[in-house]
Amino acid sequence: MKPRELDLPFFEATLIPPVRRLTEAERPDILLADYLHACAAQYELFTTHQEFTPLRLFLSGDAIHLHAVFWYGHPDRCLVLVLNRLTETILGHHFLHLPDSPDKHTCPVPVSKPPPHRTHPEAKDLPKE
Repeated sequence: MKPRELDLPFFEATLIPPVRRLTEAERPDILLADYLHACAAQYELFTTHQEFTPLRLFLSGDAIHLHAVFWYGHPDRCLVLVLNRLTETILGHHFLHLPDSPDKHTCPVPVSKPPPHRTHPEAKDLPKE
């Protein structure tokens, strides 16, 4: 499996308000281990330990995009996997810089306004690659 890094506009386009945190009981049945291992190998993420720590799971307001936030040992960085809940697929990942402790965040960072192409009600598609 080859990891796909999402650029900031694509990532922000999946953060459709209101974003809400999911409980453990609501966790989808999407396998993430292979993708996480591929990210660890491609970016050489681990130096002192060999595992990701799951922090949060969020569902965008469109009820389609899931954001799984993982800490990988770096004091101010997290890896966010963007998933499609309907097709049960991994769309890609995005690295986040967290200026403070990751435990203090209640939604994926950056908390952003919808990009201009997402402000009209008829705009439903993500940007093309």
